[in-house]
Amino acid sequence: MSRDSQLKIGAHHGADPALYVDMNPSPTRLIDDDGEYIPGWFEDFRGELNTGASRARWTPLQSWFHVQFVSATHLVVANIADLRLGGNVALLVLDRDTGQLCHGARTRLLWRNGIRHCEAYRTFEDPDTGSRLSIDERLQRVEIDMTVGGLRLVGQARAIFDRPFVQTTSYGGGRGTLQWWGCLEVEEMSLVVDGSERAIPPGTLGLYDRTLGHRRSRQNWNWLAAIGETVDGERFAIQAAQDRGRAAPLRTIHKAPMWLDGELLTPSSEAKFTYAPPPGPDEVTGDWAIDLGEAPGRSASLTFRPAVRRRERTRLPGVLRADFNQYYGELSGVVRGRREVELRGVFAVAEDSFLSLL
Repeated sequence: MSRDSQLKIGAHHGADPALYVDMNPSPTRLIDDDGEYIPGWFEDFRGELNTGASRARWTPLQSWFHVQFVSATHLVVANIADLRLGGNVALLVLDRDTGQLCHGARTRLLWRNGIRHCEAYRTFEDPDTGSRLSIDERLQRVEIDMTVGGLRLVGQARAIFDRPFVQTTSYGGGRGTLQWWGCLEVEEMSLVVDGSERAIPPGTLGLYDRTLGHRRSRQNWNWLAAIGETVDGERFAIQAAQDRGRAAPLRTIHKAPMWLDGELLTPSSEAKFTYAPPPGPDEVTGDWAIDLGEAPGRSASLTFRPAVRRRERTRLPGVLRADFNQYYGELSGVVRGRREVELRGVFAVAEDSFLSLL
């Protein structure tokens, strides 16, 4: 029996949470003979990106490359996305001392979308702005050259820790995603905001998210991302996501990798985000409790305290409806790897968002 067949048995098109608990070798292809994404957590992905085999023939294939870096003074986020219905290039800079946000974005809809990517989805380019994000074939080096509005980010970063988190999620009906989540360290970087250069020194840590797939038409999610050090000086990173109630279909997918002192861990249970809604339409929520199981060696109990909120609402009649909420704040708590370690005031980004493609 082939590796692809073994992964598929009992999968119910990706609905079985057990498929995502343990790391497996790479499948030989992304999509099986039935037109479904082959689900699982993989040590890497060396298979064929046969996206044209999906049953979801009327669902657009979407892809993006997202990077973010956290220095002592700034958060810097760069993103290039090809959503087929439109393309988006964005840069965001947050001054951590003042909470001031600078955000530049350019969106082109339908036939005006000029975003290009290579066949392996490792290089993304926007001819309109001259922006480019890429990662090499060995997934060891990221190069950035982004210009949006009055913001410009140019530099290189190297991959750190033992490996990225690689997961294919299947939603049935030919829909699914393949994601690479990894960690970075700046080698050289220049940031310019309205003609003024800001320091992003070598050694600054960062994260990336590289995704492709036929996504669900109704999405509702929480997401958390942080990288820094424990109180004992060990390097730590996390990216965690959870479906919320308005997502369809819902999935329990154990998408919450943590890296502790270079080692990739994945939680023993689904990430659970608990928090009260914000008191007003543009205010921050209360503290978030984030539970990643209790098993020794692969669990965490965390608290995220938001300080700044950014909200974007979009409505295109007959096309899409979106409510995107991003929060910036600090993460504290306990991580249980080979031993129990404490986090205190690690800068983090969290999301509570909804998207419906009509």
